[in-house]
Amino acid sequence: MRHANRSAFTLVELLTVIAIIAVLSALLFPVMSKAKEAARQTACLSNMQQIHTKLSLYHQDYDAYPPMLFGVAERSDGSPWQIGDATPPVSAGNVRFGFLYPAYIKSVAAFTCPDAVTYNATTVTQATFPANSGYAGAATYGSHGLRYGPAGTPVSYYAVDSYDATPGPNGAYWVAYTRDWSGVTVDTEADNPHQMKFNNPSPDKTVVTWCNAHVTVAHTEMCPVLFLSGTAKQLPANKVQSKGWLLGSD
Repeated sequence: MRHANRSAFTLVELLTVIAIIAVLSALLFPVMSKAKEAARQTACLSNMQQIHTKLSLYHQDYDAYPPMLFGVAERSDGSPWQIGDATPPVSAGNVRFGFLYPAYIKSVAAFTCPDAVTYNATTVTQATFPANSGYAGAATYGSHGLRYGPAGTPVSYYAVDSYDATPGPNGAYWVAYTRDWSGVTVDTEADNPHQMKFNNPSPDKTVVTWCNAHVTVAHTEMCPVLFLSGTAKQLPANKVQSKGWLLGSD
């Protein structure tokens, strides 16, 4: 008696197929992950270029660059929110005394890197200046030239504001944008000329802001940087982090 041919997989065949799928997945997932991160970095660079366009309009209107790109965390009455306040700050989208937002840029998303640590619009963080900049302590109202006071009060940034403050190591945040990072209270010939506090800083050597989220979150080796010329490009993260605000001085 002849048996009918069976079309079912044998155990060996099934295991072989599973092994092939596992190998293909191991090859494809890193490629897909890198492609997604490349897209996020492209979106970050696009955010920076949009910020530069509006930054230029702000400069035309006020003959100076803003103390911050977005603004500080606010209470419901528009005053600066501080760590320890009894009530949480208003949502980032509801700030009343921003700089580029909301007068020049209408969307909070334009200030948020796709690799941001959090997208919660009421989460607040405090950033410090890079260790190799003139300011060694916490960010202050006075050093930013803010209209709020008193000087010496720590500045609370919205965590979704990726281009005023950027995530550093161990959950800390670094200041990524400021007009005057050198700490020199009286401008002298020794002060680095590539700063936004000066009337005509070199566009291609003056850094506006940079984003370290791709390094801390996605563990990439490249860091998006925006120059005053409007050029936004990837630079090696170790170079950005080690030179801080002197990056554009090469």
